[in-house]
Amino acid sequence: VDEYLEAAKEKHENKIYYANDVVGQSKYVKMFRDAGIDVVVLDRVIDTQFITMLEQTLSEKKDGEEAKAVTFIRIDSEIADVLREDGDITALPELEELFKKAAGEQVKISFDRFKDASTPAILNISEEARRMNDMMKLYKMGGDMPMEETLILNLSSPLIEKLSSAVSEGKEELAEKIAHQIYMLASLSQRSLKADELIAFLDDSYSILGLL
Repeated sequence: VDEYLEAAKEKHENKIYYANDVVGQSKYVKMFRDAGIDVVVLDRVIDTQFITMLEQTLSEKKDGEEAKAVTFIRIDSEIADVLREDGDITALPELEELFKKAAGEQVKISFDRFKDASTPAILNISEEARRMNDMMKLYKMGGDMPMEETLILNLSSPLIEKLSSAVSEGKEELAEKIAHQIYMLASLSQRSLKADELIAFLDDSYSILGLL
């Protein structure tokens, strides 16, 4: 941990980024590694509880030094600054409305710019909410608690740019299918699709391929 924090001083001081599923989160892992950020693998059930204790230990005041707040952050919980690209970030109301229809009103829509232009969107869930949900599952304290999802649209992505043009040109049906596909693909890094979601995802995929 000390070696990781020392190496992270310049890019993300006192933040330790981790993955719990290197296959499901492989796109995120690649984005971080391309930016020169090491990703810790914590893929056991007990790890979430362990890192909470470790954060408390690492953040304690030692030998008269000022306490530092060390946090573990799953790579799909926030966008690290080094992943961002410079440029104007302007909210696009037409896309916000489109993705609200595709993803549901409960999903928050925001905009950013990533260095990786091939990624049209990323779905984030707060670290705190996820840990609470994991704890409830671990101790069998009921079902899943609702967690606020934030779908971050990448303004540097050519696909998002084309989607905005499609909305402006009145191609609403096609735009809605593509928006739904983008949301489902972003969701795959967080969870497995439900049966009805998978059916809709496949139907939309075949429909879009049929346009070729």
